Amino acid sequence: EFIQSLPSELSNRLLRLVLEQTTHASFDAPGDPGVSVLAVAALFFHPNTTVLSLSGLNAPAILVARIPQCAALVDLDLRSHASLSDKNLANILAKLPSLQRLNVKGCTKVGDSALIALSKASEERLKVVNLSLTAVSIKGLTSVLARCKNLEVLKLANVQALSDKNVAKLVSDATDAALGWRHVPLSRLRTLKVRSTDVSDSSIGRLLSLCAPTLERLDVSYSGLKTLDFVSSALHTLPEWRLEKLVASGLPLSPATLEGFFRPLSERPEHERHRFHTLKLGSIPSTSTKAPGLTDAVLTRLMPYLETLDGLESVSLFQNWDLGKAYQPLSRFIEVVGRRCLHLDLTLPVQSHHLETLLPPLEGDDPDAAAAYEPPRLRSLVLDSSRIADEAAGSIAACTELRALHVAETRISS
Repeated sequence: EFIQSLPSELSNRLLRLVLEQTTHASFDAPGDPGVSVLAVAALFFHPNTTVLSLSGLNAPAILVARIPQCAALVDLDLRSHASLSDKNLANILAKLPSLQRLNVKGCTKVGDSALIALSKASEERLKVVNLSLTAVSIKGLTSVLARCKNLEVLKLANVQALSDKNVAKLVSDATDAALGWRHVPLSRLRTLKVRSTDVSDSSIGRLLSLCAPTLERLDVSYSGLKTLDFVSSALHTLPEWRLEKLVASGLPLSPATLEGFFRPLSERPEHERHRFHTLKLGSIPSTSTKAPGLTDAVLTRLMPYLETLDGLESVSLFQNWDLGKAYQPLSRFIEVVGRRCLHLDLTLPVQSHHLETLLPPLEGDDPDAAAAYEPPRLRSLVLDSSRIADEAAGSIAACTELRALHVAETRISS
């Protein structure tokens, strides 16, 4: 009774400790003094359990099969259970009608049977589903999109079934099927992640036609996108801007498509611009003269728009190796944008002088500037593989709120 009365977080921690200390022999051998499956299930899998995490644990299949004992389960995390079969998970999910959140990232054998069972059991109660690194296809996704009208988070990173043809069929079939439930698929979606998939420009356009009005977080990094044009078209034609986070690393984005995204955003009302707090544009490749990657010249073109985004708290420009070759615009970027951030990743050729704009004004400088000076807000600063040396220590020390500093492979001495 004591364990069953513990808060969910504490109960899951205790379960993790038990499973980490218990060998499979303990479960399998009746004469072993270890903990038995039935004992663990009785302690942790009961009708009052609403949150259950077996993430990364090597829990035996016989224990996982006992999950339906948690009849009121709302949140289930089974990440990285690579041995979990599609059929077995389907049997489990079919008996969890209260489930709102499911994370099966890295369950590489999980596919459509589990999704169909989930959608039939949970229907409008399902809000969050992470299917990254699974074997799901549009058959299972169609069932989820059609039945689960309150879906808010859909993560599909590294899902291999998202070709142009398949996405077009998914949107069409799900829209038709959803008529029976009187809703538009993904119409309440807030987070969409299609990282490292074959999703192309036209495919993201089809998906955004369903979810753009409510979307707050979008991850299209390392996907098949060549531009942000469909993203810009979908978002900038809305009466109100809601997007808070964009992850577009690894895409061959041209200066024109980047300007097409940031210029209209900079012209939005201040309270809408302020919502946009996370931007990741790492490792933008150079593919042609029209798409040279993220260079000093490209950042110069973007700076007037980036300076207006005073809500930015987390920015990553990692591995854009052609940035920082000149003093500007990186110095200006750090002075205006970087110092406002809480988290900044500059894994690129930053030099010590670029960081000097973090320093307070010197005595005798403009008194107005000294009075207006505010210390950088940075809590996490990544300068790995940069060209900074010991003279950058003063600039870094000016970041009085810093909690984490990464300077691997730099010229800073130990």
